[in-house]
Order: sequence, then C-alpha cells, then structure tokens
Amino acid sequence: MKVGDLVQLSSYGRSRGFNSYLTTKPGRVGLVIKIEKGSYPYIVQWTKINLQSCRDRHNRKELKLASR
Repeated sequence: MKVGDLVQLSSYGRSRGFNSYLTTKPGRVGLVIKIEKGSYPYIVQWTKINLQSCRDRHNRKELKLASR
C-alpha cells in the first residue's frame, strides 16, 4: 500500500469499535495521504464524513485496497 491508494476498511477494521463511525455507509472509501513510522502508520482521508477533517490513523490489517 502506498500514498495515493484508494482504500476501504477490511473486515477486521469494520469489527473494531473505534472505526464504527466509518461503517455507517457500506463501501465508504478513503485516500492514503501519508505513511509514517509506528503502530498505526497509514493516515487516511475518509470521504463523505460530516466532520470538518476526517483523517485517521490505521494499521495495515484494518485496510484493504478499494475494489472497482
């Protein structure tokens, strides 16, 4: 996975409680905008969220590449 990839939550990511606000609409996608070091290196800008800026950190297991 690299910067610029379109991603979705994996089944593991959907099962995690703190990602529940992202699971309200099926098929929600996000864009990987930055990768840093650490336990949650992927910073994702999620689409169609009612928050001003919805950038969240995720680990690789929580994400999958978005399908067409």
